[in-house]
Amino acid sequence: MGDHHRQVGSEGPPVGTVVVSRGDGVVVASWCLPPGRPVDLALVGHLCRLQLLAHRWGWSVVLHDLSVDLRDVLDLVGVADVVGAMAATVDGSGHVVGEPEVPEQLGVQEVVEPDDPSP
Repeated sequence: MGDHHRQVGSEGPPVGTVVVSRGDGVVVASWCLPPGRPVDLALVGHLCRLQLLAHRWGWSVVLHDLSVDLRDVLDLVGVADVVGAMAATVDGSGHVVGEPEVPEQLGVQEVVEPDDPSP
């Protein structure tokens, strides 16, 4: 049987950077996901479990400098916001693509009264 994953190597940019911080913002740990790391559902599952564990301790996990492949898989599965992925990604040549995402401010933009006549 053939190997369905790419061989982990040291060529190219990292798949992404994982940063774990306490509730007060102090960084507890930070590491790079190595170049050549398979970007698959197993990786997504590990990142989700890491975020869940961190949340139980009142900590958070943020992913930075994501490869386009990892960003696409996280978006496809619908967990990019859950695992703390930033919008900026790194393309195959190591260049940042996109801008860091600023959380949207949610609130009421306009209130419409039911008996309010339209102009």
